[in-house]
Amino acid sequence: MGKVLVITLILGLAVTSALDFGPEINPGIELDAQDYQRLNKVRHLSEQFFGHYKNVTLDDLVPEGRLPTVSDLQCYADFAQLTAGLTSGSLWAYRMIDTWGSIPAGILEGHLKDLGHYDECIGIEQSAASGSTILGKYCLASLPLQQMLGNVGRMMNVQTAVCFPASCSATNMDTLLRRVLKQLVGLELNANQNLVSKNSCKTSERDAYDGGAIAAIVILSVFGAAVIISTFYDYFLCEDQKKLPAVLKVFSARANSRSLFRITTKPNPNVIECLHGLRGMSLIWVCFGHDYIIAITSPNINLYDVYTWAKTPFKEVIQDGVFAVDSFFFISGLLVPMVALRSMENLA
Repeated sequence: MGKVLVITLILGLAVTSALDFGPEINPGIELDAQDYQRLNKVRHLSEQFFGHYKNVTLDDLVPEGRLPTVSDLQCYADFAQLTAGLTSGSLWAYRMIDTWGSIPAGILEGHLKDLGHYDECIGIEQSAASGSTILGKYCLASLPLQQMLGNVGRMMNVQTAVCFPASCSATNMDTLLRRVLKQLVGLELNANQNLVSKNSCKTSERDAYDGGAIAAIVILSVFGAAVIISTFYDYFLCEDQKKLPAVLKVFSARANSRSLFRITTKPNPNVIECLHGLRGMSLIWVCFGHDYIIAITSPNINLYDVYTWAKTPFKEVIQDGVFAVDSFFFISGLLVPMVALRSMENLA
């Protein structure tokens, strides 16, 4: 019965995914010639950015109304080394430009993120004349198309990759990008509107493990060692499986695999076989639904095709996957009174 339920679910998913009813829907993002020309002014953002800052100054890096800090001075020194490297034709400097994203191709179809080249950016490591080392810092910058294009850009939450020296903070990057956009398209941004968020920035340097991470590693290592030792003892040293100690049997991969993959046709009054099918069906449904949700929220080339997909019967399968959680609650609620009833039966 359980196997029939699981097979039925898989066949149902295959059939509904093949069906496609209703007309295609497109959100209809349309730009006039003037809007598209403004958009193209920032199409090759990296070239325009470094062309604008050939002779960068400390004032360019520091937001208005704030005094320079030590980190600002280090960022200024490294950025000056970068622009000098671009002038002299240094490969490492051109690699930093090469990692940048741009306005994504196919933006009118929902391709809203250009991830650039993450590994190339954080892999940059160049010794500077001052004796320090310039490392690459990868960040995602949000481009304010809503303000550039008005109502047309309302649905365009565009993000593109940028790469800077690691000594530059997200605030330094944000300040530089603001001034470039103002120069290119005359865009004035609010002070509380950040183009570059600190949380989106990564470097090759890894954060130190905190107490929780260390505790999790230790606990999992202990369990892993217990599984290896118990399985080794069970397989090589224990001749009679019935004499295997209970503690070792719990962790033995050999003993547990026998229980998990055992197939029997004998009826058992203490087991409700159809619950296995309900459990398997619910598990597949929940995992399948979560996989689609993650895929929709991740960078997509044709994000606006979701509107067309939303009119298909298969969308209902994904949307109604939340009810599979109710099946788990049903199974749990059923097993609790069963245990109580069997205990009462044994006492009688």
